Amino acid sequence: MAVNIPGVAVMMFFYLLVLGIGIWASFKSKREAKKGTGDKTEMALLGNRGINLVVGIFTMTATWVGGGFIVGTAEAVYNPSMGLIWAVMPVAATMCFVIGELSLSCCSVRRNPVAPRG
Repeated sequence: MAVNIPGVAVMMFFYLLVLGIGIWASFKSKREAKKGTGDKTEMALLGNRGINLVVGIFTMTATWVGGGFIVGTAEAVYNPSMGLIWAVMPVAATMCFVIGELSLSCCSVRRNPVAPRG
């Protein structure tokens, strides 16, 4: 089996990009923690309460939808016996996620929750 060199190069670039963003975010969060008034728990879990609605929606979606869901849906659509009708479920699930996230994020902002300390 031959190795796809362009594919490996793109994957290496992607992983290095993710690593670079993680290192940059680490330095940025340490600077913000020094400036902020919250404790370490609030900084780590709640983003020092600086997460806007769009980032909150993407975060909740990433929590609820895993890679298996996405890959499994693509596999089902590709299978000729199942077909495109299986692609309807992700659309309905996405609508449910957006409606749920908008309602949950509005409630969360009003209540100002903090994760329990353990």
